[in-house]
Amino acid sequence: MTDSHINNPKSPKYHIKRWLDSHAEELAGKIAMDLPAGNGVTSEILKNNGAEVFAFDLFPEYFRPQNIECRRADIMSGIPIADGKVDIAICQEGIEHFSDQLKALKEFNRILKNLGKLVITTPSYSNLSARFSYLLFESETNKQMPPNEIDDIWMEDKSVSEEIYHGHIFLIGLQKLRILAKLAGFKIAEIKYIRISK
Repeated sequence: MTDSHINNPKSPKYHIKRWLDSHAEELAGKIAMDLPAGNGVTSEILKNNGAEVFAFDLFPEYFRPQNIECRRADIMSGIPIADGKVDIAICQEGIEHFSDQLKALKEFNRILKNLGKLVITTPSYSNLSARFSYLLFESETNKQMPPNEIDDIWMEDKSVSEEIYHGHIFLIGLQKLRILAKLAGFKIAEIKYIRISK
């Protein structure tokens, strides 16, 4: 699948692809879960690296790969996977959309095998630029106007789903994410930054 973001060093998808490709031997024959799966580029990378992929999204109709099934799932209602089944879970640019992040992290922990891995990417609410923008405009990006329901409530189409996909209204800083992860039973192995914020 073609996705321009996997070739853009400023995109989380670029870095996730590089990390997954560098761990291809570990992924071969393993069970991986991608939630939110979005357009499916990460699910496809996992499959190409030999993993058995379970893909979930609140809106699976945007999922593009034909050789992987993407099922509708809302993490707030639970992931439809048995306890301790998954070797690696990917939550790419998703945690900032979840209204109850501790519950979401506990749900990820529930489905992971002992010593399983959870990989999370999220915009850094802790960086100076985001803090300054929020101070001035109540927005994490310097767009000079506060967020509103057009920006932060997505997919309010009742013909597709009764669910509402929240925008970046639950941004999370590094310290809070670390604490919630620990409360959910995780041990943080590594924190990486994609780029240094201006």
